[in-house]
Amino acid sequence: MTTPRCTFTALATTLLAVAGVAAGAGSLSGCTAVPLPTAQHDDADQKTINAIENRAQRKRVNVIWINPPEDKAPDTPPQPPLPSRDPS
Repeated sequence: MTTPRCTFTALATTLLAVAGVAAGAGSLSGCTAVPLPTAQHDDADQKTINAIENRAQRKRVNVIWINPPEDKAPDTPPQPPLPSRDPS
């Protein structure tokens, strides 16, 4: 006849083993390699971004762009104001 203490120890050991396997399987399946979404910026200065990312890659540094550099707008003269349609 088994004593209650031995039964409890065997049950606790079995539960811990099952919990450990479940936790390990859950952590492995939930953390697969998923690429991070990248935002597309139409007005980004791609030449500057590529230069910085290439240099960072050579130095094994990860770059995360929060505010990427923007292309400078061409210098255009300001538009003249529209004529007023006031009848007076």
